[in-house]
Amino acid sequence: MELQKFEFQRLLDFIPDKGLINFSGSRRLLFQADSLGEMRGELVNSLGENIARGILTRFGYQWGKRDAEALGHLFRDKAEWILAGPMMHAWQGVVQVENTHLEFADNGELVLMKGIWRHSYEAEQHLRLYGPSTEAVCWTLEGYASGYATKVLGSEVLCLETSCVGSGGAECKYEIRPVEHWGNLGKRYQAYLKPNSVVKSLGRLLAEERERAANRRLLVQAVMGISGHMEINTLAREVAYYAKGVTGTESAAVMLYERDRVIELLAVAGDRSLAAPLATWNSLLETVLVGGEVVRDFEISSNRGMPEIVNGILGVPLAVQGQVKGAIFVINKRDGGSFAMDDEESLRLLAGQVGVVLC
Repeated sequence: MELQKFEFQRLLDFIPDKGLINFSGSRRLLFQADSLGEMRGELVNSLGENIARGILTRFGYQWGKRDAEALGHLFRDKAEWILAGPMMHAWQGVVQVENTHLEFADNGELVLMKGIWRHSYEAEQHLRLYGPSTEAVCWTLEGYASGYATKVLGSEVLCLETSCVGSGGAECKYEIRPVEHWGNLGKRYQAYLKPNSVVKSLGRLLAEERERAANRRLLVQAVMGISGHMEINTLAREVAYYAKGVTGTESAAVMLYERDRVIELLAVAGDRSLAAPLATWNSLLETVLVGGEVVRDFEISSNRGMPEIVNGILGVPLAVQGQVKGAIFVINKRDGGSFAMDDEESLRLLAGQVGVVLC
């Protein structure tokens, strides 16, 4: 198809009875520009401008790439295909594009494409929300043009905005060049096209904080729920249950100890096969029950009677009126990680409450 014969509306199919809008075989959505502006504001306010820019740039990049794929079967000539991208942006109500330069090398590689963006929805939204910026703000437009052109050309190119209404410019101007022709500017822009590790870290931190909050609530429940009115075996079962929960482990055990090295495994929560060997005297138990020490990151590789599937143990002594009467052990973090100070402090609190109850 020749570009001048390209009719956007002939490829657009509205099917309201099915809730569908299709363009060249791909589903489309129709919504207000202000909605995208509000999402932009949420991202900037929640994550900061740098991370928000990366997210919106990658969104635009995938948008442009998919549009290029949808149009690829219509154009044989790369110049026609690449110029259809600005037309798509205009037809979609995103921005009016005036292309002022398109140059290819003899080998067919793009040398430079540049033009003017007028009535950019993105510049309008940024100005509405924040007023003038110190840098260009048409982030999804840059991403779109980069993704579209990269798909058409089969090699990575970048679009950068060289002037922006959102940062005080008279008009928005763009240039598309091969990555290597942008120098340090290109390297900075490429960072926006990669998922930000800070976002991943924030996600992990949020998940961890939620887990800690849940564990703290469970710990408070345990301290409030453990009472001297319980029969000893019932008490042990409750403590094992709470110990397993607040430390996120596969197994927990509560035991009593007599001075002649008689051990009674009172209760196990979770995988009993992990905890059963604790009923046999070994240096691990001696450390906790005789030495009164907390065991964390205990050396298991030298056997010590524990099964091979045990990869982590945390144990704290149960003291009653200053004398060690037993121990609480938890085995194997469910996430495969190591025991942390939070785990130790939680077990110490549990053990302390049991000690008070047994006085």
